[in-house]
This record gives sequence, C-alpha cells and structure tokens, in this order.
Amino acid sequence: MNKINIKTLENNFQKYINEAVKENKSFLITTEQGNFIILSESEYKGIKETLYLYSQKGLVDSILKGSKEDISSLTEYSKLDW
Repeated sequence: MNKINIKTLENNFQKYINEAVKENKSFLITTEQGNFIILSESEYKGIKETLYLYSQKGLVDSILKGSKEDISSLTEYSKLDW
C-alpha cells in the first residue's frame, strides 16, 4: 500500500483517484487527525467477499481439503468437461 500525506493528495487528487480505479492501487492517507485509505470499488468488493467466505464455518477447511484430493480415480461420468 502506498503511503502519502493529505497535502500530496490534495495537490494531486485526480491522479491518485485514477491510479486507485484504473490500476487497482490503494493509498494510506496520513493526516494529523488520523489516517484513511483510498481503494477502488473492485478492491473493496473483493475484501468484503473474502471476509464473507472466511465467515462461513468450515468453508475454508473444506476447500483446502478438496484441493488435496486425488481426482485421478474419478469415472468419466463424474469428471467435469471444461
């Protein structure tokens, strides 16, 4: 994450917004009152999706377990035809 101060943001606002949206960059903005973050909508949605998936009890363990399964013994009818 890129760290900039509020004055730099004020002087180059459009530049940083464009970088956040078009290049999916995030910025930590520092101020005397506290800090805040600029990030794209897609990045925000991705974070929300990740938090939701991790909140589903057992889902992560199930995915990890499934990724280790040997699928070579599956029959032709049970394999997905991508």
